[in-house]
Amino acid sequence: MNDEDVTRLFDQEQVRKRIAAGEVPEWAAAHYENFRETMLDPEGFPCHFGVSAERDGSALYTFCPLTADPEALDRLRDTLLAYIETFRGHPGRTPCVVFFAPPEGELSEAAWNAQFWGVLQGLHDRDPKPWPAGIPTDPATASKSPSSPARYFGV
Repeated sequence: MNDEDVTRLFDQEQVRKRIAAGEVPEWAAAHYENFRETMLDPEGFPCHFGVSAERDGSALYTFCPLTADPEALDRLRDTLLAYIETFRGHPGRTPCVVFFAPPEGELSEAAWNAQFWGVLQGLHDRDPKPWPAGIPTDPATASKSPSSPARYFGV
């Protein structure tokens, strides 16, 4: 499986079939299975909409193998734009879950934070439309959720 093939939108059935067939990288299968287990644990994740989406199979998923690679971020951007274009055709609140490949070594909390904001900045830099005037670009502001001109995202 090449990296381009996992950075696109999948529904739950597609993800589960690809995992069963060994058609996703090991890290992707492990992340999805851990996520699913956490979401479906009665004592687990407190987000009602996330749990409901995993339980009823309405979430969409994508996988990003590299967080600092420009081509990987371009594919992720394109996948998120596809999500924006299609999510209204899905039932209710349809989240898009993005799984990232684990780093090669251990990261400190500060390094994880830098990597996270680096991905968001990379996506911002690749946004094909001008940034909306009413949404701040500084992550230190009160509104820390990333957006695109087409859609507000909650992280």
